[in-house]
Amino acid sequence: MPDQYRTHAAYGTCRTTLTENGLTTTGTALAEEGVSADWQSCPWWFETPDLFVLTGSLGYFFVLPKRGAAAPEDLERARALFARHLRRV
Repeated sequence: MPDQYRTHAAYGTCRTTLTENGLTTTGTALAEEGVSADWQSCPWWFETPDLFVLTGSLGYFFVLPKRGAAAPEDLERARALFARHLRRV
């Protein structure tokens, strides 16, 4: 885990925005416009008590920590968005 942290620490603080079209992540070391993915690139999702996990295969996943939500309503909006565009596993 420490190696993974060192690899990604250079990105600084990241912010992920969810829209009807997909998600965009921006951060200190990412391109100014951020890194985007449409919903087809990660068609499945599940959640744990602390995370939303989006995945497209066993080898690829994207993790969204719930602690990043500004309010509990944001978590509900994320679930609704995922339900419209992704399949829950």
